[in-house]
Amino acid sequence: LALSVFSGYAFSSMIGIDSKGNLCSKADRLFNSELQHLNIEDYFTKCNWCGGGAAVDRRLFDIYGPIDYDFNEDRCFLSRSWLIGKTLPIKEVLLTYRWGGISTNKSDILAAKRRDTKWNMNCYLQILKDIKKVNITISLKEKNFILDQINKFRTLNRFYNSQSFSKKIYYFKKCLKNNYLSLKKAIFLLPESLLRAIFKFYHFN
Repeated sequence: LALSVFSGYAFSSMIGIDSKGNLCSKADRLFNSELQHLNIEDYFTKCNWCGGGAAVDRRLFDIYGPIDYDFNEDRCFLSRSWLIGKTLPIKEVLLTYRWGGISTNKSDILAAKRRDTKWNMNCYLQILKDIKKVNITISLKEKNFILDQINKFRTLNRFYNSQSFSKKIYYFKKCLKNNYLSLKKAIFLLPESLLRAIFKFYHFN
């Protein structure tokens, strides 16, 4: 695939399969072959890209250098491409993606959610740093979106890592105040006794 313009990050369409290799449309991601330059909120909420079927322009490394924070590098390549170029969705299906098959152990899922929360926070922190590296001006709306995401994920990260009950209550309430919708998906992983105490405390205070 020869790119006549700087794309930064190209990713192919893919079809989903289940743990037994059967087609599973739940994981399908099909794209039109056209360059896209979405605003940053759409990038991270509507752009169904997959790092497994992606190609990265080496100029992203030349321009930005190493990644400064600990998180999934696929997300960094996507945001760096957004800052100085465009993404190229490829219509051809070059990847099959297995859906499911992960551990259903409660502690494993909780560990994964803690990791993803930290990665999401670091992803947006990296974006702020990369903006300074390339001296690019973004809109106030886009900047506020980035800061809002950092605040949400930082609060949830502190909730996960709080050792005392009072701290968990404090950050739980902050998460609700921040309208962190994914909190509902994460909270159920806590022990039942702590869940009952949290919701009882929040209801009567």
